[in-house]
Amino acid sequence: MEIKKGFLVSLSCLLFGLLILVAVDYSIRLYTDIRYDLGLPHSLWLLFQIIIGAASYFIFIKFIIPTSITKKILLSILLFLIGFIIYTIIIYGYLSFTHLNTL
Repeated sequence: MEIKKGFLVSLSCLLFGLLILVAVDYSIRLYTDIRYDLGLPHSLWLLFQIIIGAASYFIFIKFIIPTSITKKILLSILLFLIGFIIYTIIIYGYLSFTHLNTL
């Protein structure tokens, strides 16, 4: 039960963190009238993505402490794969639908 809760909490942290990042960036773009570039500086944009991903992973690790090392590795790989799919859908969807020139 704790492992499922850890998965859900960490993936929701990743999902909502990335959605908030996209919303903030889009708001900055609208406010500053930037059409074809990110609202945040590129280094800050990438730093926030790293922080969101690391926070999500550490939340997950906190929930799976009492399991064996093999199970931790397998669950971490599964989390990374699901997280990568979520990341790809949100970030690349945002970049392509808003026609940003960062790709």
